[in-house]
Amino acid sequence: MRLMSNCKHPYRVVVATVRNLTHIRSAAANIFLLAVLSLLAVLSAGVPWVAELQAATQASPLPAMQAAGEVDKQATGADAAWAAGVAAEADAAWAAGVAALSDVATARRHLRQAVQLYEQLTQTEAWTVERAYKKALAYRLLGERGRAIAALRQAESAVPWDPQVRQALTLARAEVRYPAVSGLAAACQPVERFRLSRHLSPWQWWCVWTIGWIGGWLAIAWYMVNRRRGWLLLGVLLMVSAASGVVVGHAERRWLAAEWQRRPPVVLARDSWMLIGNAATYPPRWPVPLPEGTEGRYLAARGGWVLMELADGSRGWVEAAAVIMVYPMAVNASPPVRGDGD
Repeated sequence: MRLMSNCKHPYRVVVATVRNLTHIRSAAANIFLLAVLSLLAVLSAGVPWVAELQAATQASPLPAMQAAGEVDKQATGADAAWAAGVAAEADAAWAAGVAALSDVATARRHLRQAVQLYEQLTQTEAWTVERAYKKALAYRLLGERGRAIAALRQAESAVPWDPQVRQALTLARAEVRYPAVSGLAAACQPVERFRLSRHLSPWQWWCVWTIGWIGGWLAIAWYMVNRRRGWLLLGVLLMVSAASGVVVGHAERRWLAAEWQRRPPVVLARDSWMLIGNAATYPPRWPVPLPEGTEGRYLAARGGWVLMELADGSRGWVEAAAVIMVYPMAVNASPPVRGDGD
C-alpha cells in the first residue's frame, strides 16, 4: 500500500530524495570545513623545527668555554657590507684552491686563505650552510679531519636531511685514524640514532601530515555518504597517523634543542690524551691518545680542561686547546649547492 501511495505521489519521492541528498551534502561539507579549519590550526601551532632548534640552542651559550677563549665567534651585528666582501673573497679563494689541486702548494695556500676567511664569517648573515660545507671540504683537503668534521656537524645541525652533507660527514669520519687498541674505536665512533629529521625536511613533513589529515577527514565525509565502516576506519587511521607525526616531530625537536643546550657536540682538533682528572698529573683513561676527529659531548670545563663524554658513555678530561665546540647554524639554513667539491 505504501508503494502504491508513493507511485500515486511521485513528487514525494523526489522531495524526500532531495532532502536526503541535501542532508548528506551538508554533513559532508561541514566535515570538510572542519578538516580545513583543524588543518589550519595544526599548521599555525607548529613552528618549523629548524628555526626552533636554532633559537633554543643559540640562546644558551657556554660561559665556561667562552671564558676560556676557545671559541672565536664574530658578533652577530657585524656590518653586512664587510661580511659580504669577506664572503666573496673566501668563496674566490676556495674556488681557486679547488681549481689548483694539481699544484699542491698553490692549492694549500688558497684553501688556507679560504678557511681563515670563513672563520671570520661565523655568526654573520653571510654565514650559510653552503659556506660551512665548503669550509669542511677545504679543511679535509688540508688534512685537518677534526675541523672538517666540526664544520660538517655544524652544517648538519641546519639541514640534517641533506644527503650531500651526510655523505661528506660519513666520509670524513671514515678517515679518522683510530689506534689499534681494544675497544677504543667502538668507544669513540658516534652512534647514529634514527631521527625523522634525517629523512624528511620540514616541508616534506608538513606535506605528509597535510595529506594524511585532509585524507582522514575526506574518508570520514565519504563514510557519511555511503555508511561503510571501512571508510570510517581509514579516516580515523589517517588522522591518528597525522596527529602522531606532529607529536613525534615536536618531541624530537624539543629533545634535540635540549641536547644541544645540555651536552653540545665537541670534536678534537688534534691527537689528545684523555685523563681521568683535569690536570696533566692524572693517569690517562686510555693507553694511547685519542685521534684527531674524535667526537663527543661537552659536559664541563675547568682550569683549561674540558670534560668530554664519548659515544659509549666513558668520560675523561682533555686539554681545552684541542677541543672544537660545535655551535648550530644560526642563519641562512639552506642546503649546499649540488656539485660543490665534486
